Amino acid sequence: MRKISPYLFTVLIALGSVITSCEKQDSFIPVANQDQEQELSGVLYTSNANASFEIYKLEGETATQLTQESSVDAWWARYCPSNKRVLYYTSADGRDINDYEAASLRTMDLDGGSDRLLIESGAHGWDQHGLANWSHNGTQIVMAAVDTEIGKWQIYITDAEGQNPERVSSRKEVDYLDPIFDHDDASIICVTIPEGEETDESNYEVIRINLNDSTEERLTNNNHKDHHPDISSNGEFLVFESLVDPDYLSIGKWGIKEVRLSNGNEREVLVDHDINLFPRYTPDGESIIFTRLKVETFNMTVGQLNRANDHIEIILPDDGHHMNGDPY
Repeated sequence: MRKISPYLFTVLIALGSVITSCEKQDSFIPVANQDQEQELSGVLYTSNANASFEIYKLEGETATQLTQESSVDAWWARYCPSNKRVLYYTSADGRDINDYEAASLRTMDLDGGSDRLLIESGAHGWDQHGLANWSHNGTQIVMAAVDTEIGKWQIYITDAEGQNPERVSSRKEVDYLDPIFDHDDASIICVTIPEGEETDESNYEVIRINLNDSTEERLTNNNHKDHHPDISSNGEFLVFESLVDPDYLSIGKWGIKEVRLSNGNEREVLVDHDINLFPRYTPDGESIIFTRLKVETFNMTVGQLNRANDHIEIILPDDGHHMNGDPY
């Protein structure tokens, strides 16, 4: 069985039981607009069920393999309801699963058809790129990339074909990672070291970049390293993973938190003896899909957490590595 490189726990997932007493708690409020609620149809995910990593979708209890790459790994699937297309990356089989230096961005239909290349490895003068996500209207893509001349991870927006890249992050001395579009596509949410603070990776916080003037607004302030934010459909809540115990099992314990953006109040969503990552709201806003690294087996699986009662259901088996669930 393919192992997961330690690199998986640094830049991409940035792989919890201690929460500081000064952090504020908040009660549950549904996140979806009532006139926009959608039932969960399925979940896209990455799996090495057939040796190499491929993209699958789970609908009900039926798992369908969408990619047939064989000689390469396919990973990081992201679906856009507006244009009904899936983004995903490919890189050489046998290397790190998240091989940003050799990553090529592709797109396909939800059934795996109409597959085509958008951004080839090395395009746009980028040494590395990854972490792509659609805009909600399906006309743009946001991603992180390392330009040869800058040498740091920066945030770029392209059109829906991966062309005409525009850098939207302004500070060249720090890394920006994990970008998503805000709920109205008017700004970008990502993680970086806040302005005016020491350039220490342990200080990653979630920020918002206004696309009109590139100004930055800090959204989290919890003294923990934060990664992989996702925004609720009405823009009221943000879910993210947070390094709540850096010394746990030598790789750190990552838990899932949620912040109410109107007042900055945070609450623990999921902190237990396992490592919980990649939170994504379901379309109806009632649940969070997440990746769980089982510390007993070091296998990864995908779970669903009900926000109203914190009930957890593991929706994929613990028999390998299944990760990066994206609900649709």
